[in-house]
Amino acid sequence: MNEFNLLQERWVPCRRSGTYTEESLRTVLCEAHEIDEICHPVPTVVIGIMRLLIALFQRVHGPEDDEEWKALYSNGKVSAQEVNRYLDKWRDRFWLFHEQYPFYQCAELSKQLESSRLEEIPLARLTPMMAAGNNPTLFDHTYDTSHLTMTPAEAALYLAGLQACATGGTLSYLKGVEPEKARYSNAAPLARGAVVILRGVNLYQTLVLNAIPRTPDQIQMFEAIDHDAPAWEQSGPVKPLRRPPKGHLDYLTWQSRRVLLAYRKGDHGLQVTGASVMAGWSLPDGASQTQFETMMGFVKDRKDSWSPIYFREGRSVWRDSEAFMAVNAKGSSAPRTIRHLARVSRDSSVTDTHRYAADILGCETDQHKVEFWRRDRLIIDTRYLTSGILLDELRAAIDTAERTAECLRGAIFAYLEVVTNKVESEQKGQDHRLLSAEFVYWSTLDLLFSAILLKLPDTLTNGTLSGANLEKYRRQWQQTIRQATIGAFDRILTRRALAGRQLAAYVKARAALTGCLRKLNPE
Repeated sequence: MNEFNLLQERWVPCRRSGTYTEESLRTVLCEAHEIDEICHPVPTVVIGIMRLLIALFQRVHGPEDDEEWKALYSNGKVSAQEVNRYLDKWRDRFWLFHEQYPFYQCAELSKQLESSRLEEIPLARLTPMMAAGNNPTLFDHTYDTSHLTMTPAEAALYLAGLQACATGGTLSYLKGVEPEKARYSNAAPLARGAVVILRGVNLYQTLVLNAIPRTPDQIQMFEAIDHDAPAWEQSGPVKPLRRPPKGHLDYLTWQSRRVLLAYRKGDHGLQVTGASVMAGWSLPDGASQTQFETMMGFVKDRKDSWSPIYFREGRSVWRDSEAFMAVNAKGSSAPRTIRHLARVSRDSSVTDTHRYAADILGCETDQHKVEFWRRDRLIIDTRYLTSGILLDELRAAIDTAERTAECLRGAIFAYLEVVTNKVESEQKGQDHRLLSAEFVYWSTLDLLFSAILLKLPDTLTNGTLSGANLEKYRRQWQQTIRQATIGAFDRILTRRALAGRQLAAYVKARAALTGCLRKLNPE
């Protein structure tokens, strides 16, 4: 029996004119120009839904090249006629519960469940925030034995997030049918890394900004691009095998897991009660995400291999802003969406602003566990994308902040060397005073860097940086950093009255701090 069609049921969480609402997929696409954004507290869900919407948008509207992209950007809304024609054609592939084609699931697993070759797992394991399976216990106290149920709308959201961001590890497999190695699953493409979603004034513009045309290098990297199709158009079963994506649409809707949701009808309607989850597609050995991914930035690691820019606990995303905007750098690579924005922004008749917001979201994993997730926002000024000297100045500003942080760290170390005993001294790298001082320092700069990021491009005149304005900006940033450093040092070490050895240590460490600052920025 077919139940809960995603094209007509309300399940996608949106914000319209500042008000929260839930809409069907059809409504979200046809009325994207009236919707502010997709909103959900779990970043992996937002990623999964946005990838789904971008794939739908590109399947209907392309674009094939920059000229088509510019036309879409100027149109301001989708062609409802074309969208509805496409969705009507594929309507039967959007049932969440369907005997043959359940959405983002694998109907073949139902036979294995009937033969008891496969077990259902608790629904909590579909979500990154509940303490079940490998997930750590943080604020949630769900257990694998908890009888959690979900509405179909909730299950659909977490299903989309799972396919895009599932962590690796051991899962169920079909004993006697599949080799034992089939139980070991690789992480989904976006399980670890900072995903960049460029934002427009509404959801339609957001979709256009992230739906970039196929470039010659993209066409070359996908071996079967003529057969590219999103997951719901593909008829073959998902298998626990390695294969390259057929194309960008296949990769956007990549089925990293074979899933089958279990449900029942109750007094309150449909309730999802459990799920079977097994390994699905994974990329070939040696394949790099840089070949396929459009929404992530990458940097060269120590082995000269490309690694995605990822979140680090306690590190704000602005500290990596230069890497996200490095369109032509050798050691880093901006997301393809941002590189495309750099290309089209040179045409002033297309874009009417220099500044775009970018949501940076994702999670950080360790040992197949989600350690934390984040959602930050970064302002992308297109002048950074087209001016090497402007980006160099931004890089220098961030580098100054990083080197000054080392001065602060060294001063706190100098203080701890005096006031702690030998055993405590060996652990000073984790001392709460050091960690607190660094937190205060970077938190202070978080509030001030955005202003610097926005002001710096205004010093650019005819392709060069204006001397007087540039010097003013540099002095302001140096003063800001100096005040943040000394403020963090004093705030942490003078919260209590100092006397004796502590006072002597403080005076010595503060002198070392001011000396270090003077060397970095001679006045």
